Amino acid sequence: MRLVVVIPAYNAARHLGDVVARVSAAAPPELARIVVVDDGSTDATASVAAGATSAFTPAAELSIAFLLGAFGLRDRTY
Repeated sequence: MRLVVVIPAYNAARHLGDVVARVSAAAPPELARIVVVDDGSTDATASVAAGATSAFTPAAELSIAFLLGAFGLRDRTY
């Protein structure tokens, strides 16, 4: 079984780094991917997510999805 954790982030720059760190620290062996979904934030959420990507080095993959609207994730496949 493979586990994917999706972290929705809208103007979440202040907390996103800690959330990704906590998820990766508590990750079970089945964790395959962490997906951060930034739905058009107007703060530094994208920069923080990119920084978390460069610092993220376990077996799981960290992806960042940039969407423009509530239905963006439904219409895309990652």
